[in-house]
Order: sequence, then C-alpha cells, then structure tokens
Amino acid sequence: MTEGTAVSRATVATPSATVALAWRLAPLWVGLGSLAIGAIALGSRSLTSIEATSLAAADRPFRTLISAIVHDEPARSGHLLVLHGAAAVSSDERAIRAPSAIAVALAAALIVMLGTMLLGRVGGVVAGIALAANAGVVVASREARPYALGILGIVVVSVSCLPMRK
Repeated sequence: MTEGTAVSRATVATPSATVALAWRLAPLWVGLGSLAIGAIALGSRSLTSIEATSLAAADRPFRTLISAIVHDEPARSGHLLVLHGAAAVSSDERAIRAPSAIAVALAAALIVMLGTMLLGRVGGVVAGIALAANAGVVVASREARPYALGILGIVVVSVSCLPMRK
C-alpha cells in the first residue's frame, strides 16, 4: 500500500516540475519568437539609403573606423561597430540586418525576466510578448539602424538598476 502512495506522489510531482521548467524557459521562448518575427522579412527588401550610408561608414578598415568614431560620430559608435562586425561576416542584406533582430530578441527575453521580477510570471511573459509583437519594435528589428540596439540598451540598464530598488 505504501508503494502505491509513493508512485502517485512521484507522478504528481512530475507535472509540477514540467510547469516550473516551462516558466523558467519563458524568456527563451519569447526571445526565439521575437527572433522569428524579426527574421521573417530580414532580406525581403533592399537596403534603404540610410542603411546603405551607415554600412558605407562601417565598412572600412578598423583603424579608420575607430578614428571616424572618435572624431566624427561618437554617438553612433556602438551601431557602427556592430555593423562593422556584421559586414566582416557577410555583405548580404540579411547578415547586415541580423544584429537588429538579435538585439530585439535579447531585449524581449530580458523584458520577460524584468517583468517577472516586478509583476510576476504572467506579467513578465505578457510584457515580453508585447515588446516582441509591437509594430515599431518589429520594424526596428528588420532594419540595419541603431534603434534595436537602443531598445536593448534601455532594457539592460533597467534590469541592472532593479537591484538598487530594494
């Protein structure tokens, strides 16, 4: 009789462990969903003139790029360095725009974590999905512009400032 009780307790604990694992993986799933949304149309259109200008500014030798950043464009330093790295990998439009999609996916995953700390599990997941599905954020994730990196920066600073709240 005690063996049957032990088995039933073990089967009851398994779904609870599965649910706990699903909640722990929620940032990953929201981030991957955001990446999928952003990746759908990464290469569907050619680069805009603004994206091409940024790419031309970033696609030069590293020393020249650093000199240009220090002397001419310090505000765009992070964006130009990321574009330089993407251009080093490939000059394909998808590769140039991929860092923006990755930045938005990371921001959505971090928003889930931030929202979970502030609002609970459901609030965190809803906040992450809301960011990932926001039309302006989706557009930012599909362009080789600094907006996606800015969103990620704001979320990172917000998450890092949360321990100061306590």
